[in-house]
Amino acid sequence: MRRAAALAIAVASMSVNVSQAAPAAPSDDPYLWLEDVEGAKALEWVKAQDAESQGEIESRPEFQAIHERLLAIYNSRSRIPYVAKRGRWLYNFWQDENAPRGVWRRTTLEEYRKPAPAWEVLVDLDRLSAAEGVKWVWKGVTCLAPEYRHCLVELSRGGADAIEVREYDALDKRWVKDGFSSPESKQDVAWIDRDTIYISRDYGPGSMTRSGYPRIVKAWKRGTPLAAAKTVFEGEASDVGSSAWVVHEPGRTYQGLRRSITFYEGEDFLREDDKWIRLEKPRDADSSVAMGWLFVRLRSAWKPADREFPAGSLIAIGLDRFLSGARDFQSIFTPSERVSLQGYTATRHTVLLDILDNVKSRVVELTPSSEGRWPSRDIPVPPNSSVGVAPYDRDTSDDYWLTVTSFVEPTTLYLEHAKGGDREKLKSLPAFFDAKGLTVEQYEATSKDGTKVPYFAVLRADAKRDGSTPTILYGY
Repeated sequence: MRRAAALAIAVASMSVNVSQAAPAAPSDDPYLWLEDVEGAKALEWVKAQDAESQGEIESRPEFQAIHERLLAIYNSRSRIPYVAKRGRWLYNFWQDENAPRGVWRRTTLEEYRKPAPAWEVLVDLDRLSAAEGVKWVWKGVTCLAPEYRHCLVELSRGGADAIEVREYDALDKRWVKDGFSSPESKQDVAWIDRDTIYISRDYGPGSMTRSGYPRIVKAWKRGTPLAAAKTVFEGEASDVGSSAWVVHEPGRTYQGLRRSITFYEGEDFLREDDKWIRLEKPRDADSSVAMGWLFVRLRSAWKPADREFPAGSLIAIGLDRFLSGARDFQSIFTPSERVSLQGYTATRHTVLLDILDNVKSRVVELTPSSEGRWPSRDIPVPPNSSVGVAPYDRDTSDDYWLTVTSFVEPTTLYLEHAKGGDREKLKSLPAFFDAKGLTVEQYEATSKDGTKVPYFAVLRADAKRDGSTPTILYGY
């Protein structure tokens, strides 16, 4: 795309993002019409920019061969079908040339280990779209633990932000007649129990923030109309939005609320008995609960008691101790000049840290002890790679999924057995290019102010390192 078109799109994108976190733009904004993302004027403008680029790109002699090669890669059945375990089943949403809108399906771990697993299709969006005359797009599903029979499926028309919510019975494999069903709206839902859900959505005038998201959270009982749902929380019209969440663990259920005041600031609440307790923490800090612990990830320095923790830290305290007034947090992760935390997640008994160390991935496994210590273990990962971790089954297991991607090796999915168990390779992409003879090296560039900027070079092992080798540069 030409620079002018790219700049205009960037301006439009910036305008949309800002509008979600602030009051509407002033009426004299010359780009305000781009806010109407489905408006005729905006769509015609996009088509014109696409046509300008499309003609130039498709006229090149190498275009057709590249297009066909990339299309074959995108449509390859060799893609990794990533799964989420719920009960005995591994669930996956899949799209290909035979199911362009996609299917929600499941299999067992035994089948998943096979090169071509047998899948059981639960929801076929192409059939549903044809039957209802709507181009449905899958937006996700949440199922009630520990049975995982009752599921709330989220669908949108054509991929819009607004979604429709329908209840699905994963045991009987059918939509639930007279089950929970919420019409199209920007909305969030969470299971409390099989007969109750939290729901935040558009309830009519005044129920949405100026950013266009729900500000009112209600509890909705099965068998009652949506209009009878009871309000449990109200945010402000000036907020970004409010929503509820529920975490079900063996022996304990946590219920929480998030009031997003701005994009990076908010207030978190936990329900104790019939009261909502606001968590005492910085507004720009994120929090979560797992294994009876409260985790707080800091964007700015914080001193909850006698000790100050720097920005970028992950700290933890026993949840019951915190609710009783204790503030003696423990440091789970402390950043340094070139080490930062990309993310973290919990299994049944451990916490996994996804760390960026000099722009290279590290995975650390932590296990809290009764003495208040957090012994750690570094998980071996290939050098110069990017990794992702996700719990395998938080209800029963400390195992987890480990996805590894590098510059010269295909993305591979492993089942990592916790606490030093064997690593099981489950799926891998095919090698779409020949990496034989290639090597990956890390260097540093020095900026004018002396800052060392690390970067990677992918090159042939016999390439000259004297500045004469032609190089393609990518920056972000």
